[in-house]
Amino acid sequence: MACSYFLPRLIGAGRAYEFMLTGNFLSADEAMHLGFASRLVARENLLDTALELARTMNSKNPMGLRLTQEAINMNLDAGGLEQALNMEDRNQALLVARALLNKGEKTSRYF
Repeated sequence: MACSYFLPRLIGAGRAYEFMLTGNFLSADEAMHLGFASRLVARENLLDTALELARTMNSKNPMGLRLTQEAINMNLDAGGLEQALNMEDRNQALLVARALLNKGEKTSRYF
């Protein structure tokens, strides 16, 4: 779903045409080269690597993670740098306000 929308934005129209019109699959090396994957992991290390990433994210402020994910998703379609900066400014203000109100404690899942 929405491959014709997202793929050209991710890898450029020329490569998107190639993959969508031929139906060819990506190799792991191609996926890394095009930025579809953040790392290449041997099959036997896959679970340990995934758990390591999950532990790292779990140690972070839940609201910070949520706002970061929201900013990335919203800024994919931002009209320009100013809109992206406004989103990040808002998010930083929310995180500072939360820290001041709750003295930095993780008091809930989202705030």
